Amino acid sequence: MMSHYSRLMIEIGKFAEDGTNILIRKGWLEQPPTFADRDKLAKKKNSRPQT
Repeated sequence: MMSHYSRLMIEIGKFAEDGTNILIRKGWLEQPPTFADRDKLAKKKNSRPQT
């Protein structure tokens, strides 16, 4: 049973790699979302004049 699972995981990995390569080739792969630079935001927030 474990050998079947291992073989299946290898096949799924190859299938995912093929799909990723197609996305890259076609230009359909988007940049993953990124987090805002918290240090930069904190400096910007602290630099505002007090009201």
